[in-house]
Parts: sequence; C-alpha cells; structure tokens
Amino acid sequence: EQLDELRAQSSGHETKLLAVTDRLNMTEEQLDDVRTRSSVRAAELVSLSDRLAEAQRNTEEFMSRLRVSETHLEDLKTENSGNNATK
Repeated sequence: EQLDELRAQSSGHETKLLAVTDRLNMTEEQLDDVRTRSSVRAAELVSLSDRLAEAQRNTEEFMSRLRVSETHLEDLKTENSGNNATK
C-alpha cells in the first residue's frame, strides 16, 4: 500500500517535472527569439547611426559651401557698390 502511494506521488512529481521542463524549453525558445530580434535591431541601429553620421557630414559640407557662396556674394555686392560709386 505504501509502495503504491509512493509510486503515485512519484508519478505526480514526474508529471510536474515534465510540465516545468516544457515551460523551460518554451522560455528558452522565447529567449532565443528575443535575442535574435535584438541582434537584428542592433544591426538596424548601427546602420541608422552610420547614415545619420553621413548625413551630418553632408550637411556640414553643404553649410561650408554655403558660407563660401555667401562670402563671394558679399564680395560681388561690395565690388558692384564700388563700381556704382565711381560712375
């Protein structure tokens, strides 16, 4: 009788252990999925960061050219004013 009771308890424990094992396996799969998605997101962020850095460089280059153009325009205005004053 005690042996049957111990077998029943053992069977119950085994069932619980299998359920816990299944949940752990599911959790590991979910964790792997999260890791994979995180890696993809990290790669996307690196790519975005690279594109932003390039856009920043392009903006700085454009601003530099714009300043040069403004300087030339001011020089032309000054030269034109001088020419008009001598007429």
